[in-house]
Amino acid sequence: MKRRIPDLGKLLFVLPNLFTMSSVLCGFYAMTTLANGGNDPRSFLNASLAIVFAGFFDGMDGRVARLTRTQSDFGVQLDSLADLISFGAAPALLVHQWALSEMGWYGLIAGFLFLAAGAARLARFNVMAARDENPSNVFVGLSIPLAAVALVSLVVACIKLGIDGPVYGPWIASYVIMLGLLQVSTVRFRSFKTLRLGTASVIGLIIALVTPIAIAMSLGQPWLMLLIFTGGYIAFGVIEFFVSVFRKTPTSDELETS
Repeated sequence: MKRRIPDLGKLLFVLPNLFTMSSVLCGFYAMTTLANGGNDPRSFLNASLAIVFAGFFDGMDGRVARLTRTQSDFGVQLDSLADLISFGAAPALLVHQWALSEMGWYGLIAGFLFLAAGAARLARFNVMAARDENPSNVFVGLSIPLAAVALVSLVVACIKLGIDGPVYGPWIASYVIMLGLLQVSTVRFRSFKTLRLGTASVIGLIIALVTPIAIAMSLGQPWLMLLIFTGGYIAFGVIEFFVSVFRKTPTSDELETS
């Protein structure tokens, strides 16, 4: 009886999904840590670290799929479900437990709006992908992993700096809602997926990476790197969007002659 040789093509198909499942595991670990840790700052930091690792695995699954040419509709749907857990539910629970729980229903609604916006953003992405309408060089709306990292970096920075989250609950709730609105907005953020490494792009990329590190190190607060990077990325996308809107706005003279 001949021994059956495993189909390497099917094994390669599983590989990117393993990275996706690793992201889910990190998100689940973050939520169980928060559920069991109470209000211990260490549990908030551990959960934050798990969400950051989830971002690493999320970034790898798509690249592995492209390298092995195993992209599939199944992978797209699985990735979206994983993102909703790791970058929607886990960060929403994190910020609620850390700063919003004492606000009652207001804090609960703020955290839920972040999660709901992430779900809507992922649904829109899937619909556009099915219609082949997703632009390759930008994200339409802030991507949910970037929104999660922006939220997590704030939590980590505040804990490290000794800032009490509940004291600034209303401000943090506003920040959470803003991140949710940016996810469902039509603001376009650069994805860098099709970045061509010319001289100008390399210089810009180096500046974008070195600046947050330099600022954080000069302040003696290395954990501020992610907060500065995500804040700069979001600000750049919003400014670029409004500049493009004003450029397309016709002047009064153009309106009179039309």
